[in-house]
Amino acid sequence: AVFIDWRNLPLMADALQMAGWIYRGIVVWDKGNSRAVPGRFRNDCEYIVWGTNGSRPARYEPGVEVYKGCFKVSGVLSKNKHHQTEKPVELLKELLKIVPSGGMVLDPFMGSGSTGIACEELDLDFIGIELNKAYFEIAKQRIRQACRMSTEVL
Repeated sequence: AVFIDWRNLPLMADALQMAGWIYRGIVVWDKGNSRAVPGRFRNDCEYIVWGTNGSRPARYEPGVEVYKGCFKVSGVLSKNKHHQTEKPVELLKELLKIVPSGGMVLDPFMGSGSTGIACEELDLDFIGIELNKAYFEIAKQRIRQACRMSTEVL
């Protein structure tokens, strides 16, 4: 899954397929806020282009979970952000419901580690990669704190 705004939406869908993945669709995140531009529609949504590296058969049987395709979750307030494109952990936890129990999540653009925190809370294995050393340190600190909090509950 890749977060993208409207300007790169078609290119990301093509890039996913050119990389050999199966394009599965788009999920919408209504952030509930955006910068107002007079005379234009508000850009208060981001899109998540998602696909699979191989088949993912649809099982039409009772009890199989169906996941939401549109989420209304407020973005992280600027004063609380650790990274300029930080995503709310609540949103990531919803998106990660599609990962099988005991699954592994790779975030090659980890930023401040929100995906890692969501994985910790959902008991999923996580690998994060971040080029910027300062953000990498922030991510490690935030994920370690989430690990301590989850073990305190036990």
